[in-house]
Amino acid sequence: MFENSVGLAMAMLSTKIIQHFVEIREFSNLWGLFATRPVVSEATYETLSFLIEFLIALIVFTISGHFFEEYRDRNNAQQ
Repeated sequence: MFENSVGLAMAMLSTKIIQHFVEIREFSNLWGLFATRPVVSEATYETLSFLIEFLIALIVFTISGHFFEEYRDRNNAQQ
């Protein structure tokens, strides 16, 4: 349960990573005319977001699972 929640939290935070590097065409930046970062379409943004979330979640799940298993093995060996 712990490793799933950590992976989910990291995946949700990864959308901030995407927002830091690219912008979507919208009214607030006059559809990209006054953008300070590279402008991408909404479909491209969602695809990038999904891929980054998936990769970060996969990495965090793998790392946390590995350390949790080591912790469990260490505690079983002490008993």
